[in-house]
Amino acid sequence: MSRAPHSPQITITCPECQAQQLESRLAVSTMCRACNAGIQIQDGVALRRTPLIKLSVKPKPPEAKTSQAAPKTSSVTSKLFPFHTKSPIPSIGAPNLIQRYLHSTPEKRSVVCTECHREHQASVSAQASHCLACGAYISLRNYEINENWHRRIQTRGDVHIQKKGSVQGVMIQCHNLIIEGIFRGSVECSGDVVFLQSTKILGKIACRHLHVPINCELESQHPIHTHSALIEGKLHGSIVATGGVTLDKKALVEGDITAGNIVIKPGAKQNGMIVIKQSTVS
Repeated sequence: MSRAPHSPQITITCPECQAQQLESRLAVSTMCRACNAGIQIQDGVALRRTPLIKLSVKPKPPEAKTSQAAPKTSSVTSKLFPFHTKSPIPSIGAPNLIQRYLHSTPEKRSVVCTECHREHQASVSAQASHCLACGAYISLRNYEINENWHRRIQTRGDVHIQKKGSVQGVMIQCHNLIIEGIFRGSVECSGDVVFLQSTKILGKIACRHLHVPINCELESQHPIHTHSALIEGKLHGSIVATGGVTLDKKALVEGDITAGNIVIKPGAKQNGMIVIKQSTVS
């Protein structure tokens, strides 16, 4: 498989710590490798990332002085909550949901580089990342395909080919792939591949987990390379798995299976050789 050349890179300066680093010209956001600050890139210039949510609090009108002290109340309005709260609220208390969200540490997810295939961590809300090993730009965009598609997809986000979608003659690199429509091409996934529509694959399939559900028939001309597989429907092709392969009670596999272990439930059928290849322990 030939790899696409790296896109041209530019040097940006972090607006927080003034550290310099290389980024792709296609990048729109990144994180500083020195201080982990969020950076937006616009026209080749690094800018401080603006918060996603801004609350606008109207100032309280001046109150008329009275002889008797009024009970302490809260009257707060914002774009998200356009109403007044008139019930007594303590001035000091536990932070509300918005405050906990804004000050919480973003959850991380694993990202496998599309170039060197090394794994690193990135925020779940990030739209792009960069490989800490080779510096390659990694898109984390999700795709929902509901039309004819003839362009290569290279991302570590999720790709969903809907019932009216058609992808033919291209390579898909992604995290998880769900196929409900037409797919004629090759796929390399760092996550799961789920076929919800009977199809014939002319290209190669490589993934972490393969799932062929019941009432689905998959035909692959090349051996499917995966870590694990769950076959509930029909598969015409061979499987090469580093982990386990499970054949459900209504499964039918026409091809060879090479795996670390295999589970064949009563009622499942398999025509071909079965090779149990255990990993060597150093």
